[in-house]
Amino acid sequence: MNKNPLITVIVPIYNVEAYLEQCIRSVLEQSYGEFELILVDDGSKDKSGQIVDQMAATDSRIVPLHQKNQGVAAARNTGLECSRGVYVAFLDGDDWYHPDFLRMMNAAMEDGACQLASCAFKAVGTEHPPQVKTLSAAIVNRQKAMQLLMGYNSFNGYVWNKLFDLQIIQNHHIRFQSNYPACEDTMFVGNYLYYCSRIHITEDVLHCYRQVRSGANRGRYAAKTVYDPKWMSVFEMTEYMAKLYHDEAVSAACRIHEVREAGIVLRSMEAAGYHGADYVRLKGILHRGAHLFYQDPNSGYSQKLSVFLSCISPKLEWVIWKLRNRK
Repeated sequence: MNKNPLITVIVPIYNVEAYLEQCIRSVLEQSYGEFELILVDDGSKDKSGQIVDQMAATDSRIVPLHQKNQGVAAARNTGLECSRGVYVAFLDGDDWYHPDFLRMMNAAMEDGACQLASCAFKAVGTEHPPQVKTLSAAIVNRQKAMQLLMGYNSFNGYVWNKLFDLQIIQNHHIRFQSNYPACEDTMFVGNYLYYCSRIHITEDVLHCYRQVRSGANRGRYAAKTVYDPKWMSVFEMTEYMAKLYHDEAVSAACRIHEVREAGIVLRSMEAAGYHGADYVRLKGILHRGAHLFYQDPNSGYSQKLSVFLSCISPKLEWVIWKLRNRK
């Protein structure tokens, strides 16, 4: 086994001129040098495209690509079509790597003969970044990994804290799906895990995740006063995964994930004054699965209290949430 395989890093880019150079330099300054960096400018309207070309002129490992705006899923897929690496990683244009990300993630793959490696991350950029449980280092099977994927922890459904085997992706034509706008990452990882037997989880914090208030899915967690129907794609994803794996433990994890997300989306529905068909559907999900959520040892007390209040009254939960999070 080649201990220094080529790693492809794919960066989808759209209007991130303020952060892009930091992102790119975090890859160029890696302690592991065997990589190609594919920068996909997805029709940026700011100077991001210029920065891509300027940086590419300074380092032959950078592959600059430009396309009309099609969204993050399409930009990542464009990168996959051009990838030459043995392994592939994804990095968003406003995030950055620890200097040893590639070296340590490659070691996790090679030493454990694994098909996927995952690291812990640090969330920055907001007043109250999410507090997720950092998992202990372990090698797990796909069933356990799927349970973690549906949880609230340092594994989670993100793609940017993971290293993938490109051959698995290409052999099974795994791609990002834009018709799941609230959970494109989770769909990708879930589809990928189906073909894995060994997944290496590390507890090293190797990725910095910048959260911005205007982020794609931040609205449902911030209880904005506008309800976005795209958030319902989360529940289509869990139904799909439960059917794909046809496994009791995975199905239970999907139900628990649905309950957690239903409570969060109901909060935003209340803030927006929306009480239509989706609202009724989520209340049904909440009531049918609450007992599983209460029994889940990996769900925190505050989350269980939130679900309990939502079962009584989503409006009551929303009012209490506002009181707890007021400045």
